[in-house]
Amino acid sequence: MKWRKHYEVNSVSVAIITMALMTLACGKTIYVDDDATGAKDGTSWDNAYVYLQDALADANESVKHALAPPQVSLSNGPVEIRVAQGIYKPDGGILAIPEFDWRTLSFQLISGVTLKGGYAGLGGSDPNARDIE
Repeated sequence: MKWRKHYEVNSVSVAIITMALMTLACGKTIYVDDDATGAKDGTSWDNAYVYLQDALADANESVKHALAPPQVSLSNGPVEIRVAQGIYKPDGGILAIPEFDWRTLSFQLISGVTLKGGYAGLGGSDPNARDIE
């Protein structure tokens, strides 16, 4: 009887640890699609950011929050940005500045954030279909 109780406690502990690790591995996925018309908050293809720099800013905040001591949260895992096919320029929000030199603009990549492009996005039958070519 003592052995069975010990076994049940260990099984529950293993299940809790496994669920915690699975949550940690999931992390956050941010979507970018210049055809999106929803909330534009990056939470899905329908609500994708229209500008890549908005997704990068969101990812940067997520990474900062995940690494900020003493807060360690299992919901703050790796961040991945998925970008629908198209041409994205670092120009959102600054179009009204005529003296801006477009040739010097660039995207600032973030350490620890995965950036993947070539997704079909809202224009395809399966938005998650990816053609890396």
